Amino acid sequence: MRCERRRRASRSIARLPTGAGWPLPREAGLRSQEAQADEILSMIATQKKDFNQAYQLLNQSLRIYDEIGASFNVTLEKSNLAHLARQLGRYDEALAYYRETILAFRDIGQAGAVAHQLECIGFIAEAQDRVGQAVQLFAAAESLRESNATPMTP
Repeated sequence: MRCERRRRASRSIARLPTGAGWPLPREAGLRSQEAQADEILSMIATQKKDFNQAYQLLNQSLRIYDEIGASFNVTLEKSNLAHLARQLGRYDEALAYYRETILAFRDIGQAGAVAHQLECIGFIAEAQDRVGQAVQLFAAAESLRESNATPMTP
């Protein structure tokens, strides 16, 4: 039963439009919903392995959130862009985003998010054969989690 639901959901997702978000929020002037639609479509594009489309949609969502002053969402989108850049091997770009998001998450007291960003930088260090630095980053993330009682996200 569960497998059949997943197959139906996958077929439904495959039929969703891609491109410049869903037209209804844009036409209604609902900027936040427009950004959310772009964000959802970027996730779908990532699942389809259309990373260029995902990247464009995330940047579009980031731009909208920035325009409407949704600073927390801006930070989340920069984190999402960092993850995508890391997956694409664009490590310098990912590191720039991670450094920025670490500061933003720190400033709003999101220790778990800071730890996650440190782990992601650790993955980059590991991919670049800087194993010692990767271990230090993973240890720092774990220490931060323990001292703030913030469990690792699944």
